[in-house]
Amino acid sequence: KSCCYDKGASGDVEYLFNWCGHGGCTPSEPGTLRGTDPGYGSGDYQASRDNGARSHNGQDFVAYAGQPVQAVIDGVVTRVFPVYEDNPSLTGVEIVNQAGVSAKVFYVTPTQGIVGSSVRAGDVIGVAQDLGTRYPGITNHNHVEIKVQGVLKDPSNYFLIGM
Repeated sequence: KSCCYDKGASGDVEYLFNWCGHGGCTPSEPGTLRGTDPGYGSGDYQASRDNGARSHNGQDFVAYAGQPVQAVIDGVVTRVFPVYEDNPSLTGVEIVNQAGVSAKVFYVTPTQGIVGSSVRAGDVIGVAQDLGTRYPGITNHNHVEIKVQGVLKDPSNYFLIGM
């Protein structure tokens, strides 16, 4: 498997959050850090939300709807959750490991039966969802939150070393 593509019988398949050295996989296509979308703000960690009332707790990474999404850490998939109470079709996947690291990846249609499964960084956990109905005009993406010992961390600094 190369850094950003898995060459299979059906051709190249792009994966988000590939498990390879960051120096060889600086995000530039799928997996690129989402910039600022008019009306929606920046996808950066700790970017201002709701006119400064809160901060963005994760980092957004560009993803095409239907694109395979990979686990960003080794661990156990503990749950699949609705991202929004008013729209249970947009879901996230949580992975927790024994080192006290947890990762939430939002806007993923999970692989069937994945809850309770052990995964390694790089394993496919589902496919990216389409955000167009919730956020018309926004760059489609996956939102990633990382916590270490319960403390939020900047995902772009934390796990890109393992991408």
